Amino acid sequence: MNTAKSKQEQQIYIPTIESVTLRFHVLGKSPLISNRLPEKARQELLLPAAKKNQAERSASVKHDVLAEYRSSVYRTNSEDQSPTRIHYPSRAFGQALANAALDFPGAQRTQLERLTRVKGINTPIFGLPMLLMSVVRTAGINRTPDIRTRAIFPEWAALVDVCYTKPLITQEVVVNLFGACGEIIGIGDYRAGKGGSFGQFEIVDADDPRFLKLLKTAGREAQDRALANPVAYDTDTQDLYEWFSVEANRREKRVLMPSNSNRLAEVIK
Repeated sequence: MNTAKSKQEQQIYIPTIESVTLRFHVLGKSPLISNRLPEKARQELLLPAAKKNQAERSASVKHDVLAEYRSSVYRTNSEDQSPTRIHYPSRAFGQALANAALDFPGAQRTQLERLTRVKGINTPIFGLPMLLMSVVRTAGINRTPDIRTRAIFPEWAALVDVCYTKPLITQEVVVNLFGACGEIIGIGDYRAGKGGSFGQFEIVDADDPRFLKLLKTAGREAQDRALANPVAYDTDTQDLYEWFSVEANRREKRVLMPSNSNRLAEVIK
């Protein structure tokens, strides 16, 4: 058998590939906790400050609740024509799609990362943020407890455009996998893929009443109002924020306050 001749006779076949875009109408199944790195932490990474002495620590506040709440979301600027004030990095949906492949036989994460991608840098998020204050553990050896303030979206929705490479992957695979990643991976803090139960989502029809309601009532202007005048997500947050406001005023600490300082009190009543 002439091996050299057989190799020469072999032909390489490469099919014509095509990029196809699918638009998914995403509706949150569980609350989304925004996990943007706090403003203070990002500033410290860029230009670390010198260590404070006892007097400097006494004169400053460890946490500015309202400032941390507002900085926990990804916001568009005034010139942006986005229908929402708040967006989320599109790569979060792309990573969720690729991570879901780890749980299905025959699917490979690296392959999914090559053959699929979410269009755009950011994806607009429809939904009204609420104030969430919860106990967390720091990353140090001692795992010291601390209070972290973030925005949480009890109800949320998004339009996610996913591109895939045809015929190397089929539409059915992309649709099924994206639906699965919403259930077993999710996005945001304490998401399902990290052992939590937040950030899960489902794919719905474009005319789903729940989806249309969020697009109509939880857009840019409504989000601006929610950021200016936060509403507590739960009773623990209400109690803690009330105490913080009173104590900050008593100690004469300079912190941000809501545009309507009675907002939380009205909610409690």
